[in-house]
Amino acid sequence: MRKVIILGAAGTLGSTTAFCLAQQQLTEEIVLADVNENVLKNHLMDLKCAFPKQSFQLANLNEHIGDADLVILAASVPNRNNVKSRNDFLTENLDVVKNLSPWLQRCAKNSLIITATNPVDIINYYLYTELCFDRRQLIGYTLNDSARFERSIRNILSIPADASGFAPVMGEHGETQVPVFSQVQFEGERVVFSQEQKWEIVTDINQYFSQFNALNVNRTTGWTSGIGIAQLVSKLSQSESSLVMGSSILQGEYGIEHQSIAVPLLVSRRGVERVVEWKLDDEEQKAFFESSQTVAHYVSVAGLN
Repeated sequence: MRKVIILGAAGTLGSTTAFCLAQQQLTEEIVLADVNENVLKNHLMDLKCAFPKQSFQLANLNEHIGDADLVILAASVPNRNNVKSRNDFLTENLDVVKNLSPWLQRCAKNSLIITATNPVDIINYYLYTELCFDRRQLIGYTLNDSARFERSIRNILSIPADASGFAPVMGEHGETQVPVFSQVQFEGERVVFSQEQKWEIVTDINQYFSQFNALNVNRTTGWTSGIGIAQLVSKLSQSESSLVMGSSILQGEYGIEHQSIAVPLLVSRRGVERVVEWKLDDEEQKAFFESSQTVAHYVSVAGLN
């Protein structure tokens, strides 16, 4: 890629993403933008020393930055430990994104956009309904859910760290996420789970958010997100399409419309090529429908019907 702009680059998520993009040399230029100017400059000085060959620039959101191949939306109010759900950030973070909307409409018309601001599904849908971006441009970042699903499977089934794995999660990027056991593979082979193993794995991943916040440290999952966003950026840099999990605007796929929710996607440098419709088992199909109902509720709360 030629240029990537990170909105919210002074925060944990934005700064770790900048680090991972530079480390993997995924773009010629990284543009950093944030209202917290001193922290942003602090990161810039540090990053320039760490990656002297990488081009970094600071952005003034009151000016035209120039066209970018990709915008990563990571702007958010600070993380808090007293929240029980990502949806608790809806009102505040929607206001943050609304304040950025004039810039997005002016400067990101033709850019791909990775939405990493929580709640991801609702913010991604806001960009579609209110700012009129094409659904092919928009991908809500949800790969952390799949990373935690894979971690739990490896731990509980004692799968070696060097075994390649695929453990997808569909649905809301939140409490009603749907681990898709029927699609799990390690070393290219499908894994068959007992009901007891499924229960243990689901219990483990459902406790992650509360356990993370119980440590009483006001930071979000920066490194997991930075690595995952870099993986997504790599796929969005390719001419050939590849499979990735992400929140996308549905238009009848899986029988769902008028919302953004995590599904399997084929993506390339052209954006979202198409939604892949897997045949889910009855239990997964029911859980996915219920998860979509939760997303629909918060779409209504946000006034995006």
